[in-house]
Amino acid sequence: LSIMGSHHAKPLKPIVSTDDLKLSEEERAVIMKSFDELATSKNGVDVITKQAFLDQLKTLSLRGDALIMMERSFDAMDSDGNGVVDREEFLVAFALAAMPGSAREKHEYVFRVFDANRDGFISRSEATKIVR
Repeated sequence: LSIMGSHHAKPLKPIVSTDDLKLSEEERAVIMKSFDELATSKNGVDVITKQAFLDQLKTLSLRGDALIMMERSFDAMDSDGNGVVDREEFLVAFALAAMPGSAREKHEYVFRVFDANRDGFISRSEATKIVR
């Protein structure tokens, strides 16, 4: 199951930096614990691969359209387009999804989930892959 195709997608400017997140140390620790549970070391850097992310979701019995949506979410988290999610990308994505934040930041993240080819537009085919 792969929507994006290549492991190297067009890099995107981060929606918000980790320095701008308004997280308590406890909230940050909870998010990072989740990261550590999924991460593996790749070239000396802890990252989450798409396969590890999707395998974890399959244990939750996610299938079909829900799994496609989660694959797109992974691609949106991978802001530098290198095919893996690092600590900062994970922290930003989960903070945007779960914590209070600006509507603009949340809309930008959702837009990225739909914009699979990262061209700045949501085509009909990109939208229908998620909304069927």
